[in-house]
Amino acid sequence: MDKMLMLEPHGLIVSCQAVAGSPLKDARILAAVAAEVISGGASALRLAGPDCVALVRGQTKKPIVGLDKTYGKGSGPRIIFPSTG
Repeated sequence: MDKMLMLEPHGLIVSCQAVAGSPLKDARILAAVAAEVISGGASALRLAGPDCVALVRGQTKKPIVGLDKTYGKGSGPRIIFPSTG
């Protein structure tokens, strides 16, 4: 990781993600969800996918843990690449 993730003491990291095939699996929808949880007091966000991370980064300076999930044949996520955004 290239940056230290600085969180508020006792802060809440909220995951804003949707599974493949979900009607919510749209970066614009997830960015709206992220905006709502921030307005509700979230200290940081956990987001999946570079498109979602980029869109939300343009809306907030709160810490973001970005995940890029790689799926294997017939299995769940095999590799998760975390980064801070």
